[in-house]
Amino acid sequence: MERGDSPMSDTIATEQDSSAASNREIVEMFAEEAGEQLDTLERLLLGIENDASDATLNEAFRAMHSVKGNAGCLGLGDVEAVAHRAEDILDGLRKRSFAPNHALMSAVLGAIDAIRGSLNDLDAGAAIPGREQIVARLTAELVATHPPARVPRVGELLVASGAVDAASIDAIVDFQRRPLGEMLLSMGLVDPDNLERALAEQRRIAGDGPGDAVEPAPALAPTVAPNPAAAPPAEAATNRAETSFVRVDTDKLDALLNQVGELISAVSAVVQSPDVATLDADHFAAASSQLLRVTTGLHDAAMAMRMVPLSGVVNKLNRVVRDLRIKLGKRVEFIADGEHTEVDKSVLEGVADPLVHIVRNSLDHGLESADVRVAHGKPAVGTIRLHARHQGGEVWISVSDDGRGIDPAKLRAKAETLGWITRDQTISDATLLQFVFRPGFSTAEKVTGLSGRGVGMDVVKTNIEALRGRVELNSVPGRGTTVSIRLPLTLAIIDVMLVRVAGCLFGLPVLSLRESVSVTREAVTALPDGSNLVRIRERILPVVGLDAAFGLGPGAPPTEGLVAVVEHSDQICGLRVDQLLGQRQVVIKPLDPYISGIRGVSGCAVLGSGEICLVVDIGQLLETHVGHRQRDAA
Repeated sequence: MERGDSPMSDTIATEQDSSAASNREIVEMFAEEAGEQLDTLERLLLGIENDASDATLNEAFRAMHSVKGNAGCLGLGDVEAVAHRAEDILDGLRKRSFAPNHALMSAVLGAIDAIRGSLNDLDAGAAIPGREQIVARLTAELVATHPPARVPRVGELLVASGAVDAASIDAIVDFQRRPLGEMLLSMGLVDPDNLERALAEQRRIAGDGPGDAVEPAPALAPTVAPNPAAAPPAEAATNRAETSFVRVDTDKLDALLNQVGELISAVSAVVQSPDVATLDADHFAAASSQLLRVTTGLHDAAMAMRMVPLSGVVNKLNRVVRDLRIKLGKRVEFIADGEHTEVDKSVLEGVADPLVHIVRNSLDHGLESADVRVAHGKPAVGTIRLHARHQGGEVWISVSDDGRGIDPAKLRAKAETLGWITRDQTISDATLLQFVFRPGFSTAEKVTGLSGRGVGMDVVKTNIEALRGRVELNSVPGRGTTVSIRLPLTLAIIDVMLVRVAGCLFGLPVLSLRESVSVTREAVTALPDGSNLVRIRERILPVVGLDAAFGLGPGAPPTEGLVAVVEHSDQICGLRVDQLLGQRQVVIKPLDPYISGIRGVSGCAVLGSGEICLVVDIGQLLETHVGHRQRDAA
């Protein structure tokens, strides 16, 4: 008789699959929590080198202890082994058995990096390549800093040899700590009445106050002083406010924010509909106003759920500065101002690498060595300062140093070597600074592990522009360099000015729009190459027709329609449009891969009326149709 699969076997298989999925979920949850604990631990360790307070040391020990314990419960042997040895070092630090030093902290930070890297490969059991070497390094640093071993007590030796059990030793020690009077009573050496009279006399003498003629009586109180560490901490008068968190998948937050954006577009379509505009209904106007307030509040709440502070990136930069400071032998102080400024999570992830490149360049290229700084009348310790703030719906981040600055003569010599400019070509210092952002440009004399290949600042500009941001560079030779970054708060929703050109709808980012004007024929100057210049408030600006830029027609003259004045970085230009339709808040969506290569368009949006609006990328548009002509003429 053939045996088929029984219902019991199907049930067992289903339970095994469910158990495997559950275990996988637990391990992934551990990896996420451990990553946060390691980030906290790294931040604490970087502060320990300057301020090793008890609170900081205890918090660092608890973080590593949690990682070790949870890894052990999940059977992640490599993580547990490395964390256990690092925990020994942190335990010694919090007990003040030895003082922190650079070598010790570097070993523990290396262990953190190894554990963090292992969490990216959970399928392999979070294996740590070279685990033995990492543990050996931690052990060597621990041995090098640990004081000579403590002489064991007699009771400890007796327990270790098996001559007596630990419970008996504990009972005797406990008996020794009892008051003298209580021990005398238990041994039958004194009666209770005599003991009570002696205690009363002791209390009377203690209450008489200080006196020179009174000699202190032998104490009947315990001769062992209480351990302050064993005393429970005093309860605070007020309860500390607790904050609870719920872990939510970012995809769900993206979906929520997308739906909120669509809701805002739908509400705008209803409230601003031409059919409604002709109605004389006071109740509808009040209700629509309330609806707009509610949807705006909902949008702000959805945005807030994705906002995270810059402190995570600042911690990473602290680590970069510390490691490079030791490697380069430079004395550097890193100061962060505004690290609690919040940005969208996707923006934060995109700006992390550019900031690392900027800080590395400041340390390697910008800051001089201590002796050179002193010879030029500067403090021996260089300073790198990060400043972040909200400004006009954007996030402004600047990284500045007080180093040698960028010499325009060196930039020009390098550009001539690369064939980008000729020896007799006149070019401004501002344009020379822009060469720093080009691929393959570097003023380093030789290629090292840190610089010299000309990819650092190129990566900065590429990544920032991918976030619809802008980056600017300012430098004063001998005084320092500042890199400024301007980023949108979020990449999902954008405020645009709707314009119509040749029957098509475009959205101009409001943050780039300065004004819109109508120009007369006298204010327009036609150039031989077919382009136009327009005079607006005594300033000559180039004009780009959106119809000609996107192939919608030959291009109408600037006198027809309006000229929208836009700016990007240090460029200002006019865009000729047929009609301005008003400001909208839209949900920007990526273009289909088939047309994603169109320069000058960063995405599209679906309006409440169902029409498609192309969002203009001002930076790409000006780079393509204006180039550097404006700066070269400066």
